[in-house]
Amino acid sequence: MRKELPYRQIHLDFHTSPLIGNVGKQFNAEEFADTLKKAHVNSINLFAKCHHGMYYYPTKLGKMHPGLNFDLFGEEIKVCRENNMRVVAYTCVVWNEDYADRHPECLAIDFEGRSGAKEPFCNAYYTWQSLCLNNAAYQEDLKREFREIYDNYHPDGFWIDIVEGRHCICQTCKKEMINEGLVPSDINDVRYHDKMIGSIFQLNAIRVG
Repeated sequence: MRKELPYRQIHLDFHTSPLIGNVGKQFNAEEFADTLKKAHVNSINLFAKCHHGMYYYPTKLGKMHPGLNFDLFGEEIKVCRENNMRVVAYTCVVWNEDYADRHPECLAIDFEGRSGAKEPFCNAYYTWQSLCLNNAAYQEDLKREFREIYDNYHPDGFWIDIVEGRHCICQTCKKEMINEGLVPSDINDVRYHDKMIGSIFQLNAIRVG
């Protein structure tokens, strides 16, 4: 019998700068669950890691948010399950500021030749360094992240965000494009390759079982 999808799922957006302190200090599991129940929520996306690259649980792979001193992700999952709510683990891939700072070799190189697909010295709101999904080292680190989340928490699903290219022409992408008969100097071919890499990633990203 096919399992029915939940009829009331919400996305609890939680991108939190590492400069913000006392994250989750006033978290009250009972109040959290009660609010969701009053809204008749039966499925929720909970943040394991955000665009800033901050984890909301004790991780061996990156950095738990410095303003957080307990397993917020785990506590949220626990109380949701106690109240029969489906839990989905949120993470993002092309945007991860902490990882991008630590691994510049994995940054995307856009069609204009900009590292991270971002203008130098740009500090405008909502601008992030972009990583290349085609980078083998980054792919392996993402697999380790998905495995860690799955093994530790067994979420009912993953919400993997920002699975889209930034017109990447890094050495890996250029070589692959040439092998596929595409032209790296043709923006339309670059866009096609971006979509192809994103589609392949989505098909393979959550093979963690």
